[in-house]
Amino acid sequence: MDVPTDIPVAGEERVLIKNHGKRVVEQDFVYPDGVKTDPWLLFDGEKVPVIIFPYTDDGSVVLVRQFCHAANSFVLELPGGCQEPGQSLEDAVKIELRQETGYVADQIVRIGAAEGIWFEPHNHRVRFFPYLALGCRRVGEPTLDPTERLIVEITTIADFLEMVASGEVSDSKTITTSTLVFQKLRMLNYL
Repeated sequence: MDVPTDIPVAGEERVLIKNHGKRVVEQDFVYPDGVKTDPWLLFDGEKVPVIIFPYTDDGSVVLVRQFCHAANSFVLELPGGCQEPGQSLEDAVKIELRQETGYVADQIVRIGAAEGIWFEPHNHRVRFFPYLALGCRRVGEPTLDPTERLIVEITTIADFLEMVASGEVSDSKTITTSTLVFQKLRMLNYL
């Protein structure tokens, strides 16, 4: 199947909101045949997010039940956070895992596409980078930011899969990361 080549030309960006390293911009697009879109709202960020699948030596998964503002509720998800300036993605994984869960990993493995995975490619310009953290062990209490509200939960792979199937885990980045991780764990003979 041929991929269409009539890609629209992006017009000037108008920044509507810029706060906490994130932006909402408005932008017009013009197709080669002259059709112009209504102003398109796009979301992007200055920091790169990492999503971490913490896996312990006894086969458990470390999750967080965190308050998420858009959901206005606590959501069960994998830990994660954003890469700070000057940090490698791997450093961000280590720091976020320790801060959010109190766990450290013996090994971290990047999974998925080299350029990251789109959150939602229609209106989010941000991609996230999934990681598998192997040999996770608890070394202390989480050290949360003042606005973070979460609790750490430990579960088995089987129970985690049931939580996804039942809808208790409904965070798309957690489900996507887990799908990639299960394939990697099978390749490494962990499952």
